[in-house]
Amino acid sequence: MSMNRTSPASLLRRLEAALSAHDGNEMASIIAFISVTFDAKARQKQAADPALITLYGLVGLFLRDTGDTKEARGFLESSIAVQSLLGSAADEIGASVADALKEMLETDLERAGQTGDHKAGRRAASEMLLLLQRTGASPTAHAACLNNLAYFELQGGDISSAERRYAEAVALWRRHDSQALPSDLPSGLNNLARLHLRRGDCSKAFPLFREAVSLLQESCDAGRSDFLSIVAALGSRLRTLDERDPKAAQVVELCERILLLGRVSSEFGLALDAGGGGPEAEGLHAAAVAIFERILGPSHTDTQLAKSRLAASVRA
Repeated sequence: MSMNRTSPASLLRRLEAALSAHDGNEMASIIAFISVTFDAKARQKQAADPALITLYGLVGLFLRDTGDTKEARGFLESSIAVQSLLGSAADEIGASVADALKEMLETDLERAGQTGDHKAGRRAASEMLLLLQRTGASPTAHAACLNNLAYFELQGGDISSAERRYAEAVALWRRHDSQALPSDLPSGLNNLARLHLRRGDCSKAFPLFREAVSLLQESCDAGRSDFLSIVAALGSRLRTLDERDPKAAQVVELCERILLLGRVSSEFGLALDAGGGGPEAEGLHAAAVAIFERILGPSHTDTQLAKSRLAASVRA
């Protein structure tokens, strides 16, 4: 490839032409040239050229589609970095690049959670946070990412950093509650409460637990006299739910939120039991049992655990 055709703009034109013509050989030739010519140092040197946003993005998306995710990620990250450096608004290619990179990082996070690899999880969550910052994502998306990062930090024993992340997430969900899901803030409060409890600081943990339970009770309309009948009907519907049902997502989300109320209630009850228990703890355990029985069924492990906690609380 001649030197007068190695500028980002000229390479981009050739790349776009090869893509339009579905010319695999030309694509491979161009990408090989770019990989060698635009190494890490060259990318930094030419970072002020806006053509690189699309050039790196198209290469990254093409490589992803061919299954070369490792090389693809490098180009996708370079595209985002140039876009952030130049302060450019994301076009259609830029949005596709961000989505592709986000999908890769979500896969990394899921894998880290399944394998218990807190180092990989922390790395993926940190990279996701940087991506969200560079692409101007919503505050609630930042909060969810901070929550994930805190989880992996806590798994790695970095309690102080995890506390800061959880607190930041809770603060964002509070400030932008109209954009958050009904379960976001209660979930964040529960995580922060559990961290304080792990440190033995009940004075900080209990108010957060109470607020989380209160918010979930309100959003689930748990004060209704027929609440448990509604929960039973939801549980029955969930077990036979057809994903083609137009209200399937709504039913699943509401059931998950009610189950979160059961889990937070159970955890708060357990925390109260450690300090002597009493009627409040017993009431929380009983509420958890009632929810789990109606949605998950009497033989589910969560239901059985909640029942054992209730029995232990009553005996105490």
